[in-house]
Amino acid sequence: MLEFTQAAVLKRCPVINNCESINWDELLDESQNHGLTAWVWEGISKLPIEQQPPRQQRISWALSAQEVVDSYFSIKKVLSDIIELCDDNQIRLLLLKGFGLSRMYPIPQFRSFGDIDIFVFDDYEKLNGILGGENDTSDGKHSEIMFEGVEVENHKTIIYTHTRKYKRANRFIESTLPNAIITEEGYYVLSTEANLVFLLIHALTHLNSVCFLSMRNILDFAMFIYVNQDKLEPSRCKTIMKKLKLSRSFELFVYLSEWVLGITFAEYHFCHIPQKDLKRAYKMIEDKEILNIPPFELPFFTQLKIRWKDYRRSGWKYKYMPTSKMQRIKYHFNLQLHLFIKYVFNIPANIPFRDGIRSKFKK
Repeated sequence: MLEFTQAAVLKRCPVINNCESINWDELLDESQNHGLTAWVWEGISKLPIEQQPPRQQRISWALSAQEVVDSYFSIKKVLSDIIELCDDNQIRLLLLKGFGLSRMYPIPQFRSFGDIDIFVFDDYEKLNGILGGENDTSDGKHSEIMFEGVEVENHKTIIYTHTRKYKRANRFIESTLPNAIITEEGYYVLSTEANLVFLLIHALTHLNSVCFLSMRNILDFAMFIYVNQDKLEPSRCKTIMKKLKLSRSFELFVYLSEWVLGITFAEYHFCHIPQKDLKRAYKMIEDKEILNIPPFELPFFTQLKIRWKDYRRSGWKYKYMPTSKMQRIKYHFNLQLHLFIKYVFNIPANIPFRDGIRSKFKK
């Protein structure tokens, strides 16, 4: 999968020794899971016809890749409508990741995505009113709006701000907003340095999440460095990451970028990453490992056991996260405490903690 992807995005021929041993159906499933279907198919198409999959499987691959292309143009149409609405209402629109990143790929429509992430500076509530969104966000970061059949995430803050590291990174990104770059299509994108920090933070949220860290997330980060090497001065990147206390996180994703893209970024290595952590990261991505949240219906002690096992399994990641290990321990402790109180007071697991406690004390 990586060899075909690298061949497509770097415009070269893939080097595969024994195509006869490839399970093409399994490869298609993996490519869809990691959001690389169109790229892998483009790489396969560069093989001699005798090495390509059988005709029926080629049709399946072509149809799956066409779905990615069709989705791209559908979302492009919706984005154009949103840009027009913003222009009519004197709202500046800054596009985050997704469609904005597709411009750095050799074939933009092969970059798969399912929603539109936007930031409208001081007009968050104004745009929500226009698109019909709620001003109270569920996570404090963005509101989710269905507009013309596409999910639009209107960001109140560019990234999460619930820890000191997140707040520090968000302040840095917001300080660069006066330098945001306007595109020919009429929307803004973050400056190169700010976009690098944003992509790193976005990838880190997937590193420890119920949404696994896909190779598409890493490919975005890798391609961004690859395309912008003339603008990203290594010494400047080192200073920024050190200031934001993200040096180890950046180093980890530089290694992952080299693994996915097959290119060495020697000048962007600033610190040491243990080899065992890299092996864990590779395995986690290949296994599509996610944060394990046990069902509410399970007994209390079973939930406790599953959550503690998950914490021990994924504890190595916390040294690279924008949250300290103590914060993660505190979070897990509070979670177990809530579960224990629910268990003692016989509160159904699907009732929120505060609502359950209040109702019990009222009785």
